[in-house]
Amino acid sequence: MTLGDYTFQFIHTPGLHWPDNMVTWLASEGILFSNDLFGQYLAEETPVDEGYTKEAILKGAEPYFEKVFAPASTEDKAVIADIAAMPIQTVATGHGLILQNQWPAVREFYVSKVLK
Repeated sequence: MTLGDYTFQFIHTPGLHWPDNMVTWLASEGILFSNDLFGQYLAEETPVDEGYTKEAILKGAEPYFEKVFAPASTEDKAVIADIAAMPIQTVATGHGLILQNQWPAVREFYVSKVLK
C-alpha cells in the first residue's frame, strides 16, 4: 500500500500469537512495525531502547517469547527467521520498547529460539 511517498508491505504471520497476525514493513525507512513479534515485557516513558543493555532487553524479551511465541508450531515460527533476515534498522513493537540499539540482540535471541 502506498501512502504519499511511503510504501508499506504487509507480511502475513499466521499463528504468531493470533491466526490473523501480520507485520508491516516500511522498506524506505528500514522500519518493521512488528505487532507482537520481537516484543518484550518492558516499558519506558519514552518507549525506545536507548540506554538499555543487551542483558536488560533480553530479560524482558525472554519471558515474552516464552509466553507468546513458544506455543506456536514450528512451521508458524519459521517465518521469524525470514523476517529477522530483512535489512531492519528499527522495530516498532506493539509490546515493549522500540528496538534500535538492541535490535541485533533481540534478533539473535528470537532466531536462536526458532532454529533450535
